[in-house]
Amino acid sequence: MNTRLLWDRWDEVDRLLNAALDLPAAERPAYVRRQIGEDAPLRGLVLQLVQQLEAGERAGMASPVNLLAAAFGEAGSEPAAGLKPGTVIGRYVVLSRRARGGMATVYEAERSDGVYRQRVALKVLRRGLDTEDLIQRFVNERQILSSLNHPNIAKLLDGGSTPDGRPYLVMEFVDGQPITAYADAHRLDIRARLTLFLAVAHAVHSAHRQLVVHRDIKPSNILVGADGQVKLLDFGIAKLIAEGSEHTSVGMRALTPEYASPEQLRGETITTATDVYQLGLLLCELLTGVRPVPGRSPSAVPPIRPSRLALRSMPNAPEPAARAAARATIPQRLARRLHGDLDLVVAKAIRPEPEERYPSADGLAGDVRRHLEGLPVLAHHGSNIYRARKFVGRHRWGVAGAAAGIAWLLTYASTVTVQNRRVAAERDRAEREARKAEQVTEFMVDLFHSADPNRTGGDGITARELLDDGARQLDETTVPDPVVRSAMQAAIGNSYFTLGLYEQARTQLERAVATLRTTGPPEALARALTALATALRLDDRPRSLEIFREALQLAETSLGPDHGLVGEILTDYATAFSFLRPDDPRVDEMQARAVAILRAAPGDWRSQLASALTARAYGRPPEIAMERAREALEIRRTIHPERHTAVAASLSDLALIAEPVDPVGADSLMQHALDILTSLHGRRHASVLGAMNNLAALRRDRGAYLEAEPLYVETLALRRELYPDQRVPQAFSLYGLGLIMTETGRPAEGETRLREALQILHEEVPGSPLVPITRTALGHAIARQNRFGEAERILLPAWEETLEGPLNNREKAKGTERLISLYEAWGRLTRADRYRQQLDSLRGATTVAPPSPGGS
Repeated sequence: MNTRLLWDRWDEVDRLLNAALDLPAAERPAYVRRQIGEDAPLRGLVLQLVQQLEAGERAGMASPVNLLAAAFGEAGSEPAAGLKPGTVIGRYVVLSRRARGGMATVYEAERSDGVYRQRVALKVLRRGLDTEDLIQRFVNERQILSSLNHPNIAKLLDGGSTPDGRPYLVMEFVDGQPITAYADAHRLDIRARLTLFLAVAHAVHSAHRQLVVHRDIKPSNILVGADGQVKLLDFGIAKLIAEGSEHTSVGMRALTPEYASPEQLRGETITTATDVYQLGLLLCELLTGVRPVPGRSPSAVPPIRPSRLALRSMPNAPEPAARAAARATIPQRLARRLHGDLDLVVAKAIRPEPEERYPSADGLAGDVRRHLEGLPVLAHHGSNIYRARKFVGRHRWGVAGAAAGIAWLLTYASTVTVQNRRVAAERDRAEREARKAEQVTEFMVDLFHSADPNRTGGDGITARELLDDGARQLDETTVPDPVVRSAMQAAIGNSYFTLGLYEQARTQLERAVATLRTTGPPEALARALTALATALRLDDRPRSLEIFREALQLAETSLGPDHGLVGEILTDYATAFSFLRPDDPRVDEMQARAVAILRAAPGDWRSQLASALTARAYGRPPEIAMERAREALEIRRTIHPERHTAVAASLSDLALIAEPVDPVGADSLMQHALDILTSLHGRRHASVLGAMNNLAALRRDRGAYLEAEPLYVETLALRRELYPDQRVPQAFSLYGLGLIMTETGRPAEGETRLREALQILHEEVPGSPLVPITRTALGHAIARQNRFGEAERILLPAWEETLEGPLNNREKAKGTERLISLYEAWGRLTRADRYRQQLDSLRGATTVAPPSPGGS
């Protein structure tokens, strides 16, 4: 028996065997061949198991659970009956078995510890399958469920382990039918079915907001109770997009083939787009009773639109002509109802490429809501005729009444001419006042924005004086309109931030947020929150991320999930989050969604798109990274003059991305960026110091130590003078300076700098991957002083931590090189050789690394 294949795909095997059990023995092989199709290895394995199963039936081992456990080499597997009624598990008494899935059995149970009585669903990992990997998957489900709180997601109530060590979950008991069966049993019309679907989509979107991808959305995992309440179940193979969670891989594809997305079947990365695809399949099946993708491979067979699928339910059996004609009209009416918007909505949701689908479950739900409300759907490209038809559909009686009343209105108009003229005069006066207020607001905002050095040509002193004066005037002046006042505060705060005056920026931005929380429009508040979160990014990262989350939720709720502002906030949020965890999968999720939104959003979002493209360049193969960075630079050059901070930022990013393949060209690009920033700000500005540090890091990495060291020394001195409270950037400069001193024969001085950098990082960002990187550099400096034992005690655990952490291969290779260098200098050549093979594999990195600690 192919045990490896059985292990990799046991979810599919077990499902097929359970289904085969319900058929007569003679029909089982044909059923298996029909279900599996062209997958010869899986077909051969399942047919072999069917034969063993039939032999087991005769020998008294009829349970597929026993069969699988035997195949996995496990003894003492769970009997077919499972836990008997009356069995006590923790505080719960088993009443009956309700369902048996791929990895667990679900029982109806009751809490009976004397506190109160409650009927629950008890989900217990099946005996014989309690391997380490499956126990971890079960524990992951417990972690996922504990993070979810939505009325349409079955709640986690409790958890624990059975006396024999198997984990169990206690969940809300849902006594209902699968969503498709419920809809059919209650003869629901299209509108009612769409309403049910919206509840599912909202539950999925809520899970996505908690960074959970379900990955197995299908009718049997969505139950509807007698009261019509929808409950999403079974997060057993869900993906928790968080640190330490399992990643989807080709070898462990837990899925239901009939509902799997193309990327699942190909073993590619799973994102929220996978759930959008499965929601599209569910929507089609809920409307027609048929899935739009025949067979197991949705990437190989073009989908069929729901309106055409509806016609497949026409009767084929001979029957009286009158009855057949009457029955035939039902699918025809259904096809006409589905044709158009719903065809397009399903088609967009199940497109083969994830980026072509709706960007979120809420986006799909939004189009369904628009259809129900008679509004144009986003899946339709929208001609004027289409929009007019939608308007008439929503207001057919109003349009008819308007047409009938035109003649009457023409007659009546002559009697109200004088009144209309008076109303028009009053309206014109109000409009003039509104324009006046708007012009005053624009003038004041432009006045404060004139402090931006991009406009003043770099006169930082004058800019600050203007800002300070404007802030004082705003404190002393009463501005009746709170929206106007908050706009002024935000403008002052943003300009302070541009000048590197972060404390003053935070003060003004916090005032703007406080004003808008009580009286401002949601969009203005979301923008002010984003500006405040950005200003807090260096000094108070936990609060910064919390404010970013609030801004994102507010923008999605008030403007819709596909608005350009949502893409802008996602880009900034991902950048702040990646500072500590550059390889966290949540970063890529947010960046990909941001680019998709900003490319498609109406209006001018070019600047924000450039930022999103740059963020998505890091961590990609060099050719892709360079392409995205160049596109971002060209976008910014179409918006701004060459001497602008945005152009300098793109040049800096392009330099860091180009450095592995063209170090000299990268140096030239970074120098150009530094020249632009210096011409705008002078030498004493935070962004200039960042560019200086980056240039020093580029030169350090290519061995130009004599050119790099003066830049590090100047940067460190100015950072300590101008921004003494911002200690992490100081650590970057200390790190780079310590490495240069070590490599130029001054390891004792390098050790001093590196210890100071490490102390700052331990105090400011103790969980950051920057810590083990700096420790490996410190161990290297100590080894250069021939203190080999001490160096090993520091270097070896730091190296192991870099391998296990979210660092890129380039940093891991540096740590390995330092470990090899230690053992060579120590004369322990066998140990050095032990790490050379690993170094070769790490040097094969094919992605562009984010900036190193010494280069920020």
